[in-house]
Amino acid sequence: MNECPPDAEPMPEGLNSTSVAQVLCQTSGWSGRQLIWALKDAIDFQAKQMPELSLEGVGEWLVQSYRAYRTAKGKFAVGAQKYFGEGLYQSLEPSTGQNTNILTDNPATRALAQMEGD
Repeated sequence: MNECPPDAEPMPEGLNSTSVAQVLCQTSGWSGRQLIWALKDAIDFQAKQMPELSLEGVGEWLVQSYRAYRTAKGKFAVGAQKYFGEGLYQSLEPSTGQNTNILTDNPATRALAQMEGD
């Protein structure tokens, strides 16, 4: 349903997060200004977590993450706008759709990691 067409052209390099979100929504068959802004904000946030990837790579990672989530949750999955808007992608590994670590963004875990680094 939300799959990219197999003949979809690669995304041009050097786009900003808004353009990346628009292209990804278009190729995924999604529409709506609020969904585009939710994906744009997710790209901006996740790009800080994944500095090794381009904005295009981060956007593609997010779409893959959403697809893995939909596969894992089936009919209980939320829509793409809610998924990106609420940051649900932060707890999923896109390749498997499994929780990687519930304590990833826990303040206590971050404090412990900081103390270990000192």
